[in-house]
Amino acid sequence: MLGKAEELLQDREVVISIAQQLLPRDYQILQLTNKFVSSAVSSKDQEYWAWKLRQMGLEESNIEAESSGMPANAVLYLFDEIRVFKPESARDVYKRFHTCFWPFMSKLYAKRLDGIFPVEYSDPLLKARMLGNLQRFNRCNSNCRVFYDAVEQVIQTLRDEFKADVTKELERLYELGAYTGASMYVDVLTILGEQHVAVDLFLQKSKYQDGGIMKETGVFDLGKGSIDIEALNAVYKHFVSELNNRIMVADSMFGSKCAVIDSFGEAFLEEVVVGYVKEIMEGEVTGDTGPFGISLRLEFFPIVYRRLMEVLAADVADSTSASPDFKRKLLQAAASLLQPVADRYRAVVVQQFEATLRKELERFADETQRREALRNEKLYQSLRSKVDSQQLLDEKNNFLISFTRMLKLSASARQEEEQLQLAYDFSRLNENLENMAALVSVDLCYQSVNACRRRFEILEQLRGDAAVAADGAISATCEALYRVLLERLAQDHVRPGFERALELLRAYNPQDMSKLDAALGPAERELEPLIKFVELINIADIILQMVTIFYNNELVGKNVVARHDDFLSAVVHEKRSFETALDDFVAEGLNIGINKLMDEIVFVFGSNQLPDDFNPEAGSVLKREIKPSKCARMIVELLSNHCFLLTGATDKGTIDVFQQEVGERFFNEVVKNIKKNIISTEGAIFLICDLNYYYDFIANNLRQKQIVPLFAGLKAVGQIFLVSNKDSKELGKMICDVGKFQGIFTQEEIYEFVQRRADWSRVRKDVERVMYGLAVSDCIIM
Repeated sequence: MLGKAEELLQDREVVISIAQQLLPRDYQILQLTNKFVSSAVSSKDQEYWAWKLRQMGLEESNIEAESSGMPANAVLYLFDEIRVFKPESARDVYKRFHTCFWPFMSKLYAKRLDGIFPVEYSDPLLKARMLGNLQRFNRCNSNCRVFYDAVEQVIQTLRDEFKADVTKELERLYELGAYTGASMYVDVLTILGEQHVAVDLFLQKSKYQDGGIMKETGVFDLGKGSIDIEALNAVYKHFVSELNNRIMVADSMFGSKCAVIDSFGEAFLEEVVVGYVKEIMEGEVTGDTGPFGISLRLEFFPIVYRRLMEVLAADVADSTSASPDFKRKLLQAAASLLQPVADRYRAVVVQQFEATLRKELERFADETQRREALRNEKLYQSLRSKVDSQQLLDEKNNFLISFTRMLKLSASARQEEEQLQLAYDFSRLNENLENMAALVSVDLCYQSVNACRRRFEILEQLRGDAAVAADGAISATCEALYRVLLERLAQDHVRPGFERALELLRAYNPQDMSKLDAALGPAERELEPLIKFVELINIADIILQMVTIFYNNELVGKNVVARHDDFLSAVVHEKRSFETALDDFVAEGLNIGINKLMDEIVFVFGSNQLPDDFNPEAGSVLKREIKPSKCARMIVELLSNHCFLLTGATDKGTIDVFQQEVGERFFNEVVKNIKKNIISTEGAIFLICDLNYYYDFIANNLRQKQIVPLFAGLKAVGQIFLVSNKDSKELGKMICDVGKFQGIFTQEEIYEFVQRRADWSRVRKDVERVMYGLAVSDCIIM
């Protein structure tokens, strides 16, 4: 056996391998075995000692250690004294560490622990330092695993016992509030590399206890159905106060040695503050929220979020036990944790606004129908009682005063029923016309726009904080809100209102007015449908201006939309659709109104243009005053009452189109009226008076240049009736001179006018001979 050992010692590599696994004392003994072994071991001697120093954490350097002596309390401070070594002096450097620590290693290996810690090292900080240094030194013995493991086990046992004592004392001091005193024990654990024990203790002891504040503090005003900012502020300040208290404790215990507040702050934020925010964002707002009020708590999220960020930024204390950018990280963490809530809010706010808008608009529609039904019922009952007492007088607009006279003429019960129904129909139409302007409510639209603006303002509080919501997402939500506003106003309010107004316009039939007193004064002959519809146009124009101003100020002005004329933008498209719908309703209503106005003019012509107006009896001319006829005065009064209704209610372009259309169609009705009447030479002067009266209104009041020539031509037409039948050939020459009529009428049309002369049969032959070169009587049938 001995021979085999000696044989192994003759192998250089084996010798070196054995030497590398020996403790220093055995290593030196091995070197004394023989020259071969000594030579082999010596070749790796520097490496052996350098390895041990590196295991202890020293670094190789070209700089020699400054002191070669042994410092006081070397077991505590030698590692501070010697941090580097030169490879060639590694054995000498190790020797200093060995001299200091090996006596302790021997005791630890033998488990002779009595007096292992000198009395002068009873201070916990010194004891911790000593344990750490012993453990550090023992690393150089790891090449001898048996020795190393045995010593390490004992050191670990001592460490565990010591750590338990330190932890217990740390907890005791924490409970007493002696945080400055506890700081020393944090230092002890830090030296032992066990600072996580202190951190865990701090985190465990610093857990937030609600104390009922989440349940007892209501942040929603039940009376107003809104959020109570002061109450919310109080809750946030309570949370921050709790956080600041823990920051103070952490700073006292840890100082700058450990950034414990970073992790604690984020955990506190997530578990307590964000948890609270998520809790109060659930459910509905109780209490009276009023029209267009916010019904879901989640819709207040931006206010809740923005106030939280403001309080955190302003009130959270600075901390030495946190990283330099602790506050910034805390705010980022808050935004990140609340981002899912922000995403849900942005989806819900649009849905809820649309639901709220639908509800309010439907409520208005139902209330309007209810009021109309109630008015109709009261009206019928009122008419029933008035018919029974023959007192159908003094109606709201004097619309049926004359019709009431007709009712009084009835005798039979059946006729009275028919007359009652007719009176009811007229009165109901009149009442509905009176309330036409109420079909579209400016106030309701204003409230709708204001509700949208309020949500914009709340939503804008998230802008500029990309961590919780990108600006693009905020703008998209604002656009969606505005589109909902326009869609709902158009489909649920403006469209039904105008459709009902157009229905009333169509239902109005001036021909029924033939049953009224023909002597009704011109001032009383206003067309209620057109007047009331113009009021509705004015309301529509106000609404359009409201949504346009809102668009310019809140969307374009605040860069929610990039360009106000971007045809690819859904918002621009929706706005133009809204404007087009209004324009179409206005155009259709005005067209119906013009039709009704022309029907009324036709009615006035038919009922008030008397046969002797332009064909008076012989001898009566001298007794008549030369002035416009009653019919002409009534018609001009009717035109005056309606041609200027749009002034101030819509744009000038629409007004011009409306007035030109009325003028052109009135011109046609005048032409028809002339062709319906027989006009004598004596009566021509009265026709000319009427035509001049019409021309004066068109040229000086209406002032639409495009239609003035039409009425100038009509004035010239009157002249052909003044020509005496003795000058029939001259009359024919006038007909051939179409330039005399401003180019408005053709020769054939003038010929048709001439046929309305009372003496046409007498002048016809001469007129036709001048016009055609021969008269009809000159023609012979072969």
